Amino acid sequence: MEVSEVPTILVMRSIMLTYGPRRGLIFYGPPGNGKTISIRALMHELYSREHAIPTLYVKNAPTTYDIGSVFRQARALAPCMLVFEDIETIVSSNTRSYFCK
Repeated sequence: MEVSEVPTILVMRSIMLTYGPRRGLIFYGPPGNGKTISIRALMHELYSREHAIPTLYVKNAPTTYDIGSVFRQARALAPCMLVFEDIETIVSSNTRSYFCK
């Protein structure tokens, strides 16, 4: 770990301790910085537990109906980890209300 990463990790830890995991996490950065492999490792770790936690992995959801069904399925599977790959391609003016509550 580089020294420049330490403040970011401390800020993330502070946010998690203050707000908890209920609001979610956003992994962002340039291609190749480890976002996908980190998510896959977390998916594996959660599923390997004694009480496995499933993951819903969403690559696209072009309509409002699709987003609604994803969140309904996530509620039905709760607790679960919900992953939106390339969220900037999923959020639109029609689906924005699902993400801004």
